[in-house]
Amino acid sequence: MAKMRLDAIIKENANFEFQNRQDYNGRNSVCVFVGAMNGIGAKVLERLLMASYHSAVFYVLWNSSKSSTVYRKRVFDALLNRGCKLIYVEADDTRIADIDIATNQILAAEDKVDYLCMSKNIEEATVSSEGVQTETVVSYASRMRLISNLLPLLGRSQQPRVLNILNHGVRPTNGDYEGQKTIMQHTSVMTNLAFNHLATENPHITFILSPLGFDKAGSSQDTNAAVTMGVILKTWHSIPEKCRNVSERVFGTKADKILERHIYYLTGYCRESGAFHIDKRGDIVPNARPSEEEDKNRPEDAWEFAEKEWQLALATKVANQSSL
Repeated sequence: MAKMRLDAIIKENANFEFQNRQDYNGRNSVCVFVGAMNGIGAKVLERLLMASYHSAVFYVLWNSSKSSTVYRKRVFDALLNRGCKLIYVEADDTRIADIDIATNQILAAEDKVDYLCMSKNIEEATVSSEGVQTETVVSYASRMRLISNLLPLLGRSQQPRVLNILNHGVRPTNGDYEGQKTIMQHTSVMTNLAFNHLATENPHITFILSPLGFDKAGSSQDTNAAVTMGVILKTWHSIPEKCRNVSERVFGTKADKILERHIYYLTGYCRESGAFHIDKRGDIVPNARPSEEEDKNRPEDAWEFAEKEWQLALATKVANQSSL
């Protein structure tokens, strides 16, 4: 992918919305989101809801036990345009079995997936009910499982895009800074390697890993304010494109600019498929291929590690059921 200036990215995003509004493209697009109840994932979903007009379908994997979900659902519902669908799929993404159930629902209902956006914060270091470390499952294994299960549908899209935002793009700030930093570094390396493997096996699909995000993941707000904000956002995007673009360039915050980039990573016109990552400047860079002979199996090794985690989790589930 070619490097692009921010003003060019903003223009591309506005053009994407304009074409969707005119029905030039975007008809019947299918989007899947996980980790979209707060942070950068929520903002990307909000923008895509506003930019979709013709029979688009959005699947949002969510955990109803989390307090922020009521607020976010009201925002999303307020932004959804007529003719589009928003489907919430209950799933605990620390459980591989839940990922399988959720993706089976999508596989049964759809014949393709165009966009898959994953943005989930790293969990505290605990053991899931399936016997796997939660931080490993959420940041790596469950995401790879989600991709693996949806590969048949992604392969049927004309321009499939997978965007994985590491830990909401949020830098660790709590007392276990070094521990979370190590997990993020490990996850980044493993994901890039796994994406290299997936891109080799699925040359039609674009895989992108992004470490960028907001300084904070975002917190729950009053639900009435949520609906009000949804109306404000819709009004803002009804302003003529040229006026809006000037305002965004002049008054846009760092968070606004990061959001614009992620919208482009997920939906922007792309001549290339393959595995990519986002560098410190926010540019999309192709993943380096292993140069040494002993390194050439590392992408496959990273993928096999994910498969072993799945097997462990599902075997624990079977063992627990048989003991009842």
